[in-house]
Amino acid sequence: MPQFKRFVAYLYYYENDTKEYLAGFARVEMRGDICRLEIHLKGTEYAGQEGKVSLFIRREGKILAFPVGNMRLMSQSSDYSGRISDGELGDETCHIQDVCGILIQPADGNFMAASGTMGRYIRKK
Repeated sequence: MPQFKRFVAYLYYYENDTKEYLAGFARVEMRGDICRLEIHLKGTEYAGQEGKVSLFIRREGKILAFPVGNMRLMSQSSDYSGRISDGELGDETCHIQDVCGILIQPADGNFMAASGTMGRYIRKK
């Protein structure tokens, strides 16, 4: 039977690398080598823009981010749904079970991140 893990992670908005406010949440379901991801954001200042959605893995003190899609950001609420498999995370050494966070990046350099039960996101410059 494949390993199964399900949890909710809270997404926070970071401006100039400072945590500002709760921006929404993500539901994550991992079963075997498949990850189902739902992201729900409340009002953002990025209405009409796109944000790059990435999953990240921590390896040897570094953060490896893997883009998994784009999310249309709206003023009232924004939603994203996706399904990612092991083969989509870059190379054979990176696995769904190693994912420790979610990152949403609008074009201006600020970001929304969740790490909660998945670990802690540390931005490297």
